[in-house]
Amino acid sequence: MLAFHRVLSRRTALAAIAVAALTVHAGSAFALASSGPVAAASAVTVSSSAKVYNTFNTLLRKPGGLPQAITYLNAHIHQATNYQATAMVLQLENALKAELPRMEARFTPQVSEKLMKVYVYKEDFASTLSRTRDPQLRKLLQLAASSGYRQHSSEGIIYPVVDYTDLIKYKKYVTADLQAYIDIMAAQTLRPSTNDAALAIGYQELVNRGLALEQFMAKYPKSNRYVQVANLFRETKYMIFYSPSNTPLFDYDGEEVMRANARIGYSAVLKRNPATASPLLQLLATFMSIAEASDFKKSEAVETFLQEKVSLD
Repeated sequence: MLAFHRVLSRRTALAAIAVAALTVHAGSAFALASSGPVAAASAVTVSSSAKVYNTFNTLLRKPGGLPQAITYLNAHIHQATNYQATAMVLQLENALKAELPRMEARFTPQVSEKLMKVYVYKEDFASTLSRTRDPQLRKLLQLAASSGYRQHSSEGIIYPVVDYTDLIKYKKYVTADLQAYIDIMAAQTLRPSTNDAALAIGYQELVNRGLALEQFMAKYPKSNRYVQVANLFRETKYMIFYSPSNTPLFDYDGEEVMRANARIGYSAVLKRNPATASPLLQLLATFMSIAEASDFKKSEAVETFLQEKVSLD
């Protein structure tokens, strides 16, 4: 799962946002949530499913096999059972994460400098590709796109990330918990919570993402992705009460007063949702009550609450 400090340096109802990292433990069967199967688009046989599963894994294990494996999965996932379709999507995400450091290494400072001349903020590789004639750059962008990545920028550097939006097309073939997980991660892909060590989304959306993660854990306690979602929830909760270093919740200027947007956003969330609906909301309501009693300054009472109730330890 992403480490919190890396998230900070780069990178409305409870179910309004859909959101943390897929891992299949090597050599062991993975546990699926008891959500029941999702109907396949067409009749599936045991033999057809086994063939698709085995072929996909053969392609995935080949060096540089991600593009082929993805192309194959796109064409044949409808021939797999719900269980094996879910397994393949989990394994694909694992492979994307495993290959990511090698793909990142291809995006050298020289490559990033070339990209910055044609890149438009938040666009995908295909859009950037249409504006460059550099043969080496085109080859790299085509490889990254076909391998399941998209580009992000931070602090003047362009780098690849796993494109979870590309997994959305698999949702109808997999279990409900994985559907929810894909939605959650796709939202983070399209709008990362942080950028350049600053909060990149609104305070209401930040809380809503935390609520979506909390809801996932409550609904799918046996999901294969429970641990990853729990880790992301812990990081998100920390951001709610502290915010990233470049946009601290209590502004460093003067008396360290809570940012007005945060105060307004958190109050709006609490007004729309009863605190009893969620442990996170209960914690936020208590925090806001203590902060209000301190004129929203980072008082000793506020610091004591944060030290006791909100920690990455």
